[in-house]
Amino acid sequence: MFQAQSKWRQYLTPVALAVVSLLTALALWVAVTDAENPRESRTFGAAITVEAINVPDGLAVADISQSAVRVRVAATEDDFQRLTTANIIVQVDMTGIRDDRSSQVVEARIVGIDDVDIVEVTPQFVDVVLEQEATKTVPVRVNRIGTQPQGFVVASEQANPEATTKP
Repeated sequence: MFQAQSKWRQYLTPVALAVVSLLTALALWVAVTDAENPRESRTFGAAITVEAINVPDGLAVADISQSAVRVRVAATEDDFQRLTTANIIVQVDMTGIRDDRSSQVVEARIVGIDDVDIVEVTPQFVDVVLEQEATKTVPVRVNRIGTQPQGFVVASEQANPEATTKP
């Protein structure tokens, strides 16, 4: 019986030591990384433009009370250095909204950089004004600027297309 326990310990002891060593190394790595480049929370330097998404057909956004918001993020110094306005998406979801004026929750998310979290968006709500979408057909006119080089003649001026629709 002593012989069977000895063989069992012979294989289990190195495995257990390897697991303990690996966990210790991982804990040390996390502690050193956090000490060298700690996460902190701060407000991003630029205001971020609010975009209305999922606006119902036939309606258009006439106004957003706060067209830009401030975003507070938590990240390491290295991630703060890489963070740009292109990495922060700020939106209000207009799905199902038919009222001409409504208060909407501002949603923010980070794209392109891992381990950066949104802590706070200021303001958290914005008023969105919707109006009926209208279009207008306007003619396209050719407007020549300058003169042609000597020896060249403009044979004809014709716009293609002759009209366009403008929202």
